[in-house]
This record gives sequence, structure tokens and C-alpha cells, in this order.
Amino acid sequence: MFEPNDSSADDHIPTRSLACPVSGDSDILVVDSFRIAVIDNVTSTMDRQTLYIAPGICNLVVPAINLIGPVDPGNDYKISESLAITLVSGTSWDNQLLSPADTMPALLQLLDHVAKMKTVPLKHGLAQYSKDDSRWVATNYYWAMSSHCLNRRLFFASSSSTFGLGLLEMQVGDIVAIIFGCGAPVILRPLVTGKSEYSFVGCCFIDGIMYGEATRQHKAMGKEDVTFYIK
Repeated sequence: MFEPNDSSADDHIPTRSLACPVSGDSDILVVDSFRIAVIDNVTSTMDRQTLYIAPGICNLVVPAINLIGPVDPGNDYKISESLAITLVSGTSWDNQLLSPADTMPALLQLLDHVAKMKTVPLKHGLAQYSKDDSRWVATNYYWAMSSHCLNRRLFFASSSSTFGLGLLEMQVGDIVAIIFGCGAPVILRPLVTGKSEYSFVGCCFIDGIMYGEATRQHKAMGKEDVTFYIK
């Protein structure tokens, strides 16, 4: 779900070993990486009740906007555009790549549809309407969002103004990191062992760093890599 869609982005995956076992303990992986942020807020889980009824859609979007509000004060459109692309993990319901410029109008069309019709768009609308019809746009976006958001949560890290979409198992205090060789950002949970040990929670989607942007910036700024021990 969270893997980047552009297989040609070779510089997203530096030539490094993804992981190797620590000598004497095959249950621990050593990975070269760098930290993006520490999660300090998460939304509630987006379940079927949230996604499959009209009031639930509004109840999803409004808290999400409130959650990421501090990202860019005074620039509501930028915040909304990033939210719109995040809610669908950058792809349509049939896994076609979407641009941020397309997803914001689609989210607005969906909210308009829900407000007027008091129901969510039915999937057969994709075959019923032409692609330039606002109803098709709303339907396509809705089913993409339903596919990508079901049983997942949005997270926010105020220290770096980072927000994204991750698994329901993530929690406050988890860290977002880039592991060299991994195709998407990851969520790791610090273990209380007195060492730099973490458990692997899962991958996540963060708009703006899915194609190597964070790695290139990390290297350009000459920042040091970090070694994580993952159990």
C-alpha cells in the first residue's frame, strides 16, 4: 500500500544493506537509517462506520484538518492539498498515481456530494458517469480513500510538522524513520531495554517524501546516519 509508485526513482534506495543480524542474536536486525520525527498525536481508527456513512466522512475530515492545522499557518490550501493526497496514499482506487493538484478538488467534490446527497457515492458510479463529471470525480476519490484508510489512522509530529497515514497499531511516542533500502517510510517503537532497540510497527505514507526527497535532503545537509536495532 505505502510503496512508492515510481520504480525509476533509484536514488530513493541508496546502495546499502537493508539489514543484517547482530552477531550472537539472530532475532535482532541492524539497519542504517535516519529519524524523521516522533509521533505526538494520532486520530481515531478509520473503521467501516467512519468511512461507509455520510456523517462519518465529515467526522473524519474535520478532525484530520484540526490535527494537522499547525503544519502551515495561514496557508489552508496547502494543508488541505497535502491532506487530500494523504487520505488516498497518492493513488486512485485502482492504484493509479494521482497528483496533489487533482486530489484537492476531488476531496471537495466528495464533501459536496455527501452534503447534498446525505450518502456516500456508490461504486457503480465509476462506470455510470464520464470522467469529467463531478460525480465520477467524487466517487473515484471516495473509493480510493475507503481502500487506503480502512483500519488506519492519521498521525502528526509537531516537532517537524510531519503528518501521514499509518497502521492502527501505531501510537504516540513511536518514531518515523527512513531505513535505507526500504521502499517507504517506517514506524518504529522504542523498546524499554536501555539500548537503542525498536520494534517494527509498519510502513506509512507521508506526502513529499515517498520518492527519495527526505534521503536527498539528509545527504545534502551532511547529517549523520543512525543505526537502529530492530527486534
